[in-house]
Amino acid sequence: MNNPLLSYENHIQYLKDLGCTGLDHSGRNLLDHLQGVCEILVENDRSEEECLAGLYHSIYGTGAYTRSRALGVTRSDIRNLIGTRAETLVHIFCRSEEHRTEKILDTDWFREPIRTKLRWIEYANLTEQHQHVPLNEVMFEKVDALKARIGL
Repeated sequence: MNNPLLSYENHIQYLKDLGCTGLDHSGRNLLDHLQGVCEILVENDRSEEECLAGLYHSIYGTGAYTRSRALGVTRSDIRNLIGTRAETLVHIFCRSEEHRTEKILDTDWFREPIRTKLRWIEYANLTEQHQHVPLNEVMFEKVDALKARIGL
């Protein structure tokens, strides 16, 4: 099978140049995680907007993953690379620090279609991490809830 990220080569190179290979994440480096999240979204036929948002989903840092804050990228930098709609998803994902999964699962917190897109990105994020580090029972429940909400 061809690499589903082939059309994303420029983004991958940008993330390498930015230093994502030098940041640890889930027992490997951040770039590997970002690519893995994007691959899950590509494999599930999600929109390019969602796939790009998945590729950059924690570039600003999150409540659980702060190392990427050291990269110093701005919203404008990322918006110019992936577009306004994809960057908005990245921004929301990173800014929804406390109880992010619960907020994404909550039917009142975000409106459609943003809610479903964020659910897919979070599902891909947790699923990709689980491939490399064990998830606890609470996280398994969150993944199951996300799967139910996105129809898997």
